[in-house]
Amino acid sequence: MATDSVNSLLTERTADAELIQAVYDAHLQSPDRDTWPDMEAVLEGERIVARAELVEEGFNIPIRAANPGAADQDFGRLNELVLAAWQLTGRERIQTIRRENDAWSKGMTPLAAMIVPAYEGFLGAEISTLAHARATTVALAIELHHARTGTLPARLEDLVPEYLAKMPLDPCTDEPFKYVLEAESPVGYRLYTIGFDGVDNQGAISDPQYHAMHFLAKDNDQTFMPAEPDDD
Repeated sequence: MATDSVNSLLTERTADAELIQAVYDAHLQSPDRDTWPDMEAVLEGERIVARAELVEEGFNIPIRAANPGAADQDFGRLNELVLAAWQLTGRERIQTIRRENDAWSKGMTPLAAMIVPAYEGFLGAEISTLAHARATTVALAIELHHARTGTLPARLEDLVPEYLAKMPLDPCTDEPFKYVLEAESPVGYRLYTIGFDGVDNQGAISDPQYHAMHFLAKDNDQTFMPAEPDDD
C-alpha cells in the first residue's frame, strides 16, 4: 500500500490490531529506500538521457554548439559533486545541497548546466520518499500500540523494542521524527518532520510557496499523522 493510503487508514481508526499488524509486516518488506536506487547508476542514466535529448534532438544552435567532449567532462564533475553531497546524511546532506547546488552549474557547458535542476529535484524527491516510508513505519507502530493497549505511547522511545526493533530516523535530521500528544488531533497526536529548513515550526506551514521537503523551503514542517486529505 502507498504510504498516504496507510496513513489515511490509520487516521480513520477503523483497523483492528490484527489488520494493523498485517499492514505493518507488509510495509517492512518494502525495499530500503536509503540504499536504493544506486545513485551513481541513476546519475549516469540522467546524463545519457540529457545528452540524447539536448544534442541529438537539439533545441538551438547554442546547445548544438556545445562541445560534446567538454560536456561529458562536466557531467562527470557534476556527478562527483552530487554523489559527494548524497553520501552525507541528515542536516549535513540537506544543507550542503542547499548551499552548493547553485554553484554546481557555474563554468559548465550549457548541456551539463541544464540538468542541474533535474538533479536537485531528484535528490529532494528521494529524501522525501525515504522520510514518508520511515514515518509510516513509526505511525504503524504507534497505532499498533494504541490498538493493543488503548493508549498512545508517551514518547516514541516507548515503542522500542516491543513495536520497533530500532527507532527509524528522520532523513532530514538523522534524529527521531517529532511526536507531540495533541488533544485536538483526530488521532491524539502529531507526527511530523521539520523538513529541509532545519527549523521546528511545531508542525505548522507558514510559507506555502515551497513544500517542507524542498531545498528552498522556509518556515514549513511536514505532518505525516494525522494524514491530511491533500497530502502528497
